[in-house]
Amino acid sequence: MLKKINITNIIMIILALILAVVLGITIYMSIPYKPQTYTIEETTELFENNSPLFHSTVNAILTNQSIWEEYVLNDDTTSIHINSPKDNSTLDRYFPKNQEIIKTFFTKTHPYSIDITNNQQITFNFLGKQQIWLEPQQIISYIYSFDQSFSDIKNNPNFVTQLDDNWFLLDSYQLN
Repeated sequence: MLKKINITNIIMIILALILAVVLGITIYMSIPYKPQTYTIEETTELFENNSPLFHSTVNAILTNQSIWEEYVLNDDTTSIHINSPKDNSTLDRYFPKNQEIIKTFFTKTHPYSIDITNNQQITFNFLGKQQIWLEPQQIISYIYSFDQSFSDIKNNPNFVTQLDDNWFLLDSYQLN
């Protein structure tokens, strides 16, 4: 004989599922993002192996009109930072497809941050591995510049290597 399913049991099952989803999202959001540390050689390999992902992330950022309008409307804005794949305050400015590209970039490469600057550069920052335990943390940066002059990059006192037309490697600077 089939047991009659009453409406109370159905409601209890639905409420249990909703609670499980809410709890799962809460736990996921409470886990802090942890960037990975790299040597210069490892970031070079990371860049070479994930070049299409770096380029698609740049395109996702460049096609976001609201970020660029913020620079035009607010002269005080010098840079915008994306600090994790959970950085909703910044990611909410992007279309869902572009959000997914940026989140995928964070998931696959584990950068320290992505900085979008009003001097027409997008900088992908990676934590450098500390050689000595008490040594200050270093940052290794890949810079995409869409300003063809590249003057402020080439005049940087840190070691800079031009990788291709618009990409530069800024070899470690100290994290303050």
